Amino acid sequence: MTDREVVASSVKTWRGDGTTNINFELTPRGRRSFLRLTRSLARRGETFHRAQHFAIAVGGRVYSRPLIDYRLTPDALDAKTGLVITNVPSSEAKRVANALRAARG
Repeated sequence: MTDREVVASSVKTWRGDGTTNINFELTPRGRRSFLRLTRSLARRGETFHRAQHFAIAVGGRVYSRPLIDYRLTPDALDAKTGLVITNVPSSEAKRVANALRAARG
């Protein structure tokens, strides 16, 4: 997946518990790609009997490494309600959000 699959107008930041979170939605193509990715990870996790990770990177920096637990999400995640990058340092949140918004511009 690439940043071109982010719906630029959907990118929002919000503060919670002293950290900043970034919410965003994916295009239909992005949601299909995300579903394929997480389904593949769930199947691989089932094969190896361990949860799998993937990375959310913006501008070459990894901001999150979500976990796909094959026991909890054996059919993958669909991202219909969007994705959240949590615990982004406040000093970087605006830059990351702007980078996500600019990707489609």
